[in-house]
Amino acid sequence: GRYSYQRFIEEFDRELVKEGFQPVISVDDSETVTPLLAEGQKFRVLYGRVKAFRHKRFPGRKLFVGEVRAFLQRMGIRKNY
Repeated sequence: GRYSYQRFIEEFDRELVKEGFQPVISVDDSETVTPLLAEGQKFRVLYGRVKAFRHKRFPGRKLFVGEVRAFLQRMGIRKNY
């Protein structure tokens, strides 16, 4: 469509380059950051899937949400469930 996230990012990036920003990352930095992002992605995907259950009705939902809340609190993650 006319308005999309991809289009927004492309335009935003063009403006940054136009203003002098040089989007360059060293090979060393890339090799350091890439595995960290990949590792964190597993947690983010799992967290997103678990979080999505807040909006679904299913038998045992109350128990599930309570257990997830307790688990997140034990992990030091303070989110409203």
